[in-house]
Parts: sequence; structure tokens; C-alpha cells
Amino acid sequence: MIVVGKMAAVSSSCWFGSRRVHLLLLCVTIRQAVSDYDESEALIHAYLATAAYCGYPKTSQASLEAWDCGPPCDNVPGMSDVRQILTSDDNDAYAFVGKRDGQCYVSFRGTSDLAGWLADLESYNLAILENMSGQGIPCSHDGSECRVGKGFMDNYNSISAFVRGNLTAIGCLPPMGVTVTGHSLGAAEAGIAMYDLFQRGYKIKPTFTFGQPRVGDQAWADAFARDLGANTSYRITYHKDPVVHLPFLHSQGNEEHHGFVHLSTEVFYIGTVAGSPVICDGSGEDPECSDRFKDFPLMLLACLWDVSKCDHLKYMTAVKTIPMDGSSCTDGGGRGRLVDIVV
Repeated sequence: MIVVGKMAAVSSSCWFGSRRVHLLLLCVTIRQAVSDYDESEALIHAYLATAAYCGYPKTSQASLEAWDCGPPCDNVPGMSDVRQILTSDDNDAYAFVGKRDGQCYVSFRGTSDLAGWLADLESYNLAILENMSGQGIPCSHDGSECRVGKGFMDNYNSISAFVRGNLTAIGCLPPMGVTVTGHSLGAAEAGIAMYDLFQRGYKIKPTFTFGQPRVGDQAWADAFARDLGANTSYRITYHKDPVVHLPFLHSQGNEEHHGFVHLSTEVFYIGTVAGSPVICDGSGEDPECSDRFKDFPLMLLACLWDVSKCDHLKYMTAVKTIPMDGSSCTDGGGRGRLVDIVV
């Protein structure tokens, strides 16, 4: 792992007979720093991910589309052509598109019921893997079809055509660049959206997500890294956020749920929510980053006991000061319409 702004020691361990020998020259693993991680850009994305919790049904669609939703909007001035995307079915899928300084953005809202979603993830209700190609997103790696969580795929599919339609409506057309962000469930949808939009000809700009769960299998992670690159997606994790440990890497012998891994590149904050982030290795499962914490039952219990104190809501709050939910949203307009979409 690399601590940004500090020189990292390089070492590796090899086994020779019964002794563990540290060799700096003959057996070395260098963990590569992603040198262009920009915390100021991450902060902008954190506000955009928080703004996705605003608008209907939290406040009004009009307030979000006028970019008058309180602190999440105030801290990203200049956003225009904002359109909230809603669904009228049972999926918990909301997003907005917009433009800022000529750049196109999509932000996906996280779950409205963190406690219930944690329980679903932990019990695998959302964690059945299914092929992406069968859902209209061609994806494979070395002959293996990419698979992602069915719950994540269903949520994204319920809104994906409307995301693309509204991007078109505000003048964001392939091969233009687009930046995608989200928190929690929204971060999972953002990962799938990045790959979908890439396949449809968009250029995916450097993107920051927050509290993203494991979205799919190794073929998905490998295809994502191959096609989008390590410098495209920064998966920010914080301290003892339980969501980033779900779905589990293994599932007690149930083959249907095996194979979930994280996307890289993880950027890990521990003890403080801003400053001195750790750039983790390219595996997505760096044991020195969020995977270092093994006390998942206690992490989960702490969040279920008092969601407001859960580390899952504390991303960038040392600087941002507002939690990663809709509690800071204010209503600058009247009640919006249930569905306002362009196909």
C-alpha cells in the first residue's frame, strides 16, 4: 500500500526452506501508487454523491434540479442542466445527471434504508451472481463471462435507459467524457454504469465512489481494469464501514454466491476521514487496507444499533462536515413529479 505524500518502504517476503527471508532485490513486490489521486476532486464527488439523496422523495425534485438543495449543492457551484431520474417501480433506484464546466456527470443515490439493505446483503438476498451479457452489457475476460450481483444489476437496469436518455437530452453524447459517482448501493450502480457507458462509446473520466460493496466476480473486476484502467475508478473506503465487506468473499459452501471481489483502485482512510489516504494495491483486496478488519459482526451491529454513527456515512466528513445521506438536504422548491424521464 502507498500512503499518499509519504515515501513507501518496498519489501517482500519469500520462503526458502523453513525460513522466511526478506529480499529487497531478488524477490520484490512493488505496490504501485496511483499518483494522480486528487482528494479535492474526491471531495467534489462526495458532495455530488450526497446530493443524489436530495430531491424527490426526500425533499422536492424541483430543488435538486434548480441546484438549490442545501450544503450538498452549495459546495459544488456551477452545476447546470440537472435532471433527477426516478422510477415508479419497487426498485430503490434514483440518480441525477448534470453538467459543470462542460463536464457531464451522473450520480446514483444510495439506499434509503441502510439497516434493511445491510441485512439483505448479509443474507445474500442481493448477492446472487448473474451474467452481465444476458442483461445487455457485453462483458467477458479470458473466455469467462462477467457476473455481477443480481440485485445490483436489477436496480441499474430499472434506471439505465433513463440515465442514457437524459444524458442525451442535456447534450452529453458519445464519445464525450462522463464522470459517474455514487455512495453505497449507488456506488455499486455507478460501477456497472461506468462499464455500460464505456461499452456505448462514452469516455469514462476519473471517478470516485464511496462505500462500494463487492459488485461482481473476478472476470468482472479484470474486464473493468482492462477496459477502464486503474486510474479511472477510485473506490474510497473508510475505517470500519461494514458495507465494503459485503457480499462476503466466501459464503459457507453455497457455490451460487461464491466469487465476489472488489474493483480496484481502493483508497483507504483510517482513523481520519480526510488527509493521508492510503492507495492500496491493484488487487482490490489489499489485506492492509479495509480488509484488515475482521470483526464484521461487531461492525454490522454498531451500524444496526445506531445508523447515524455508522462509518458508512462518514466519508470525507472531516472536510465535508455533512454525512453521506439526505439529512443535510433542504427544499428550495415545490414537490416534484414522480417520473420525469427522457428515453
